[in-house]
Amino acid sequence: MKIVSDHDAVDELQLNAEVVAAYGLDQWAERFSLMTAGFREKIDPADAESPAVPFNSITVAIMAEAKARVMKRKFAHVSPADIHVGGEVRYHTQTFIQIAARVYAAHGFLVHLRSEAIPHTSSRDGR
Repeated sequence: MKIVSDHDAVDELQLNAEVVAAYGLDQWAERFSLMTAGFREKIDPADAESPAVPFNSITVAIMAEAKARVMKRKFAHVSPADIHVGGEVRYHTQTFIQIAARVYAAHGFLVHLRSEAIPHTSSRDGR
């Protein structure tokens, strides 16, 4: 299931019984939690859409939809509200950014993206 086809395509994701079953979304929702650093779960480095792992394009779309609904309530007095979407250099980050940005834009937010990825360092001294 490819939910991000290209930058100009209109994509629609419908969570029907088939998608819920194929992605194990009931089980995912039961164990869902956010850590202090955000959502940390297994990911398939070769396939952003893999239903075999809990961190995939479908769950990113669900999280973005939930966040968009909360932000719409929180920022109802600001129309349209701006949101900046970015990431780091982990697997599928750019795909996940596209998904989140499209969900937020569909809710009427003005979405701002970085023009390039920011390098991530793992050194202790920050160099």
